[in-house]
Formats: sequence, structure tokens, C-alpha cells
Amino acid sequence: AACACDSAYTAAIRPGLQLLLQDGIFPIIRFQQHDLKLWQEDPEEFVRQMHNDFDSFREPRTAAGELVERLIRHREDEILTPLL
Repeated sequence: AACACDSAYTAAIRPGLQLLLQDGIFPIIRFQQHDLKLWQEDPEEFVRQMHNDFDSFREPRTAAGELVERLIRHREDEILTPLL
């Protein structure tokens, strides 16, 4: 996620970024059936899992979410506009 604010990295991934987001990252971070089940059974645990700062080192979903967040923060026009 640190590469999101680095122009050299962003330029290198820019040509395939929308495809990466659409087919790689968004399927990982979207709300899924097991999320709904956890939310219904234990909403506190669901919130804890979604906001655990240590998970970005071991959970692909958390790392993917952080990457999207930083890309939007530093490259809003390039990232957010095509998604809308």
C-alpha cells in the first residue's frame, strides 16, 4: 500500500490498474456470504475483524483494502472516477 503515493510505482502499474482493481482486488474485499453470517451472529467480532490494524501484514483482504484507500487518497481522479 505504501507504493500508492510513489509516482514511479503508480506509473508502472497505471496501465493495468483498473483491471487489477476490478478482477483482483475488489473480489477480495467485497462483502461476502461469510461476512453476512458473522455480522448476524456476532457483530462485534465482525467489526473487530474489519478494523484490526495488525491484519494488513497477514490478511490479503485487509492489505487490499488499505491499497484501495491509499490509491484513492493519493490518486483520487485516476482511481475513483473510472469506478463510478
